[in-house]
Amino acid sequence: MRIYHQRGCFVSIGGTLSEFTPDAITGTVQLAGTATNVEGPLAGVYDAVKHRWYINANAALYADGTGYEVEWSITRGASTYGVTEWFNGWIAGSATDTTPPGPASIAVTSTDDNSITVAIGPPSDADYDHTTLYALSTDGTTIIVASSTGPTDLSVTIPGLPSGDDGWVVGVAYDTSGNASIVGVGSIAAWQTRQAATPAYPLYVEHYFDDETTPYATETLDQEGDGAQRLAGAGAYIGQGRRYRCRVYTWAPVKPFELRGVDILMATRPGQVGGLRNELGNR
Repeated sequence: MRIYHQRGCFVSIGGTLSEFTPDAITGTVQLAGTATNVEGPLAGVYDAVKHRWYINANAALYADGTGYEVEWSITRGASTYGVTEWFNGWIAGSATDTTPPGPASIAVTSTDDNSITVAIGPPSDADYDHTTLYALSTDGTTIIVASSTGPTDLSVTIPGLPSGDDGWVVGVAYDTSGNASIVGVGSIAAWQTRQAATPAYPLYVEHYFDDETTPYATETLDQEGDGAQRLAGAGAYIGQGRRYRCRVYTWAPVKPFELRGVDILMATRPGQVGGLRNELGNR
């Protein structure tokens, strides 16, 4: 059952009342006139449209005609306010509700690289309260639970899913007595997040003569083109009888990458005697 406090939260600023949404609300139910807790503390929900707040209580814990009181705790900024409200159990002598609501229908309406948005089609039961969603990855390593906060919430975004992964989202409907629905065919939907974009990171190429420790040229690798690094100008020429080596590196904190090979194409300067040779002396 749902226990309401029928007044909104207002603050007086310059003599004018302004409604505010509290940072947090909790409600603890006790037997009237005693310090005996029946249930709580329960997280409260603020309804700024109808200017009230409420908690969802388990009807099975309350007797018809018995007096109870709710101690509300309302937090705004660094201040906490208390409100006490009395009521009598209103089960009206009926048996405890054990009838579950019908199943909810769900559909994944949008995705990004780490979240999905799920549309909820609630059952038609008058005592329907909320739907809890379970997002499961196919490898079983990710289980994320998200709950709608009221019967009018028809869309829920579930964050924290793996990038580029897929799985299923399952919806279970609950009524105000806490009864859970069965899981119907429409209560399960497939999802797949998009692959996160690969971040750009700098790659550098250093060019060396012989065994010298200082490069004679350092340039940035063109990642957007064909990956080729072309040296131009006088500094690109290797003198006769000298050896050449290169180093490719990045300093940025990036995910590991694989450098599968370096292909070097060299040409002899026109008119140069001897041509190019490797360490074995082969031309």
